[in-house]
Amino acid sequence: SLGLTVSLDITHTYKGDLEVTLLKDGAVKKVLHDRTGGSQQNIVQSYTLTAAEVGTANGRWTVRVVDHAAQDTGTLNSVTLSFN
Repeated sequence: SLGLTVSLDITHTYKGDLEVTLLKDGAVKKVLHDRTGGSQQNIVQSYTLTAAEVGTANGRWTVRVVDHAAQDTGTLNSVTLSFN
């Protein structure tokens, strides 16, 4: 099995509002960002999953971004999944 690196580039004015989750075939695989960082801006970060967390690479992988507040706005600039 393979490890996985998920690289995110999200522009947002209040990253504490954001929840970013990695799903495989519709099921939550790992919560990458869970409403932390308060009033800091943007998420430009990579997250590493072990081979045990990934299992097989086959399947439909989805990154879900939820903004839990109405006041701020953001843009998902890029998502990269790199299996290694």
